[in-house]
Amino acid sequence: MDPLEQICADCGETFLVVPAEQQFYREHNMTPPALCPSCRARRRTERNADLISAHTSDDFGLAATVLGTARLHGAGNGYGGTGGRQTYPATCASCGAQTRVPFIPRGDRPVFCRDCYQARRGR
Repeated sequence: MDPLEQICADCGETFLVVPAEQQFYREHNMTPPALCPSCRARRRTERNADLISAHTSDDFGLAATVLGTARLHGAGNGYGGTGGRQTYPATCASCGAQTRVPFIPRGDRPVFCRDCYQARRGR
């Protein structure tokens, strides 16, 4: 299978959709992208700008929460702490407990605390 040459619907630049990407889109019943990778990244950044700014501001009391979470989860001791990695506040979709996750929760997918996540995975 040869790379598929596409023209970006936003900027008009030509970009390639490699065979591995074509297979992914076909397996997931999706059409190949209409935007080049840089336009997709730009749109993703624009779409998530309000989420990123909300989590980087002190609206959620991150300074106090980060310190408390680091002690609670034993950061830096090798037992699953954040080790200095940025985390974000979330509410577990299963038990309702407050937790912290290493990604920005967008609200369109459930977020689980460590215990509920591991229980769902059968551990």
